[in-house]
Amino acid sequence: SVDISDSDATAKRTVMAVGHVVQRATILVIDIRSFTALSGQLSPSFLAAVVGCWFRAAGEITDQNGGEVDKYTGDGVMIRWMADVRMKDTSVMAALTTAYNMNLATAAISKDFPDLPTRLRIGAGVNTGQAALGHVGAGTGHDYTALGEAVNLAFRFEEATKTLNKDIVIGSDSYRHLRESLWQGRQERVTVKGKEQPVDVCALTFEELASWIDD
Repeated sequence: SVDISDSDATAKRTVMAVGHVVQRATILVIDIRSFTALSGQLSPSFLAAVVGCWFRAAGEITDQNGGEVDKYTGDGVMIRWMADVRMKDTSVMAALTTAYNMNLATAAISKDFPDLPTRLRIGAGVNTGQAALGHVGAGTGHDYTALGEAVNLAFRFEEATKTLNKDIVIGSDSYRHLRESLWQGRQERVTVKGKEQPVDVCALTFEELASWIDD
C-alpha cells in the first residue's frame, strides 16, 4: 500500500491527478489465522472448497451490512465503508457487526468441513481515516481500491490481534465514533510497523464484542 497522510497536500494532488478521490472511510481487514500451516495440510481442491465458502460468506455478510468488498487476499478480505462525519457515523458499528458475523460464519464453515485438521479462526482490524480511492494497476489490469495510512493501519491492527491475544483490534479514530461507555477503560497502546510512537487501540475478543453488538 501507499502511505498518504492527511497533511501531505502534494501526495493528495498526485493521487487526484491520476483519477483518485480522497474520502474518509472505515476499513475492516479480516484474516484466517494460521492459514499457511493449514494450507500445507490440505489438498488444493479441498482448500479451494473451504476458502470459496468463506469468501462467499464474507461477500454476503458485507452486503447485509452496507459495505463494499475492496479485495480478497489469499487468506482474508478487506472491506470498506464511506464514513460521514457530518452525521452520526454508523460505518464503525457496521464494520464491527460484519466482523462478529464473520466469526459466526467461520465457526459454521468449520462444522461443515469436519475433515479440517483444526477449527478455522479469524482475526480482524478496524480503522477509520482518509483514504484514496481509485483504479490502480498497469496495462489492462486495474483494480478499484482504497490506499493510504488508514488502510495500512487496519492491516497492522489485524496483525496486532496475535500479539495482544485478542480477536479484533479497533483504532481510536474508529472507536471514538461509538458510545463512550463501550470503550472507556478498554484502551491500550500498541506498537505497529510504520509508526514511531505506540497508537491507541481497543482490543476485544469476539465474546466481548458480542455485548457491543447486542447493546
